[in-house]
Amino acid sequence: MITTPSIRSAVHLEGVGHAYGSTVAVDDVTLSVGDGEVLALVGPSGCGKSTLLRLIAGLLTPSTGTVWLGGDDATRLRAERRGIGYVPQSYALFPHLSVRENVAYGLAAQRVPRAERGARIDEALELTRMTEFAARMPAELSGGQRQRVALARALAIRPTVLLLDEPLSALDPQLRDGMRRDLRALLAAADCTTIIVTHDQSEALALADRVAVMRAGRVVQADTVERIWNHPAEPFVAEFVAGAAVLPARVTERRVHIADDWKVPRDVFSPSDAVAGASAFVVIRPDNGASVYKAAADDLLGALDPGVRDCVVVDAEPHGGHWALRVRLLTDGVADPRWPEITVAAETPWLPGTRLRFELRMTGTTVHRDRGRTAPTPAPHQPTLSPSIHQESHA
Repeated sequence: MITTPSIRSAVHLEGVGHAYGSTVAVDDVTLSVGDGEVLALVGPSGCGKSTLLRLIAGLLTPSTGTVWLGGDDATRLRAERRGIGYVPQSYALFPHLSVRENVAYGLAAQRVPRAERGARIDEALELTRMTEFAARMPAELSGGQRQRVALARALAIRPTVLLLDEPLSALDPQLRDGMRRDLRALLAAADCTTIIVTHDQSEALALADRVAVMRAGRVVQADTVERIWNHPAEPFVAEFVAGAAVLPARVTERRVHIADDWKVPRDVFSPSDAVAGASAFVVIRPDNGASVYKAAADDLLGALDPGVRDCVVVDAEPHGGHWALRVRLLTDGVADPRWPEITVAAETPWLPGTRLRFELRMTGTTVHRDRGRTAPTPAPHQPTLSPSIHQESHA
């Protein structure tokens, strides 16, 4: 028997799954979102994040599991009765209606009394800074303005939960940066629980209180921005969120054995949660995980320091004030297929084929215990569940 969470949270998903025929899009997701919290769902295309958002909105019905909203079972509740503001990726504005009429549409759909609608519309337009454009048609607006109209329509109903599906993806990069700042301020002013779907890691880190990383329909880690960045639960999280190179490792009391044959003292790495004997992985961040340099002639015959290895440049790409080099580590002077290509920031555009020294940096190289698939960590206001509902520990 499923029982109600004993403490209310804005959103609680318990074992939620959804399949399109034989294709599983969302697989056994358990996740809570606290009142007023901003949660970002991130992951590669096809990981199930937009499907999960639609399940919360009531646009899809779960194949398995339960959706709780404010402590109430909303699994079978119709979308228009959930009190949720939903902004789809396309914004879905009506082209034949003015800005004001588009905002009013949501209130009419929610059957808000006519006497209240004018004040609600004015409030939403003021919050999104669209008051002066109220009479314009969508075709007369910029991409950023259309986004704000869609937000105003969602906020006018005074939702308990706001759902945003790729809110900035339709904007060009310059506009996206400015709108990211605007959106962060707007969400703070709206003060409602918000779930954002995005494939842009920087967008998630900038906007969210917590981030839930999805892969193949599952949430593999849900945590604060700081912990997602500094304590990834598994290699995929580090690869996707930080764009880092990840190497398999084995930890002993004094050393980290990377891919079996590179033995590096533990003090080369930043402090970590890896324990001796545990399966682990090494994370090398592209911005500061390692440095490369040309060895001096008299150093070529000497023994390498423990945190240094030879490498060969595969490619060099300009990135503003620095170059992003893709390098492959060498074993006995030959490119070793066991090592993935590693991206390193460099000031010199070394040509492909150039042999360099590759040195790990403590500031950007970490070693972590590989927990495999782990349960999401609780939200700040996560409900205490009765014993009849299974709850895993992130630890």
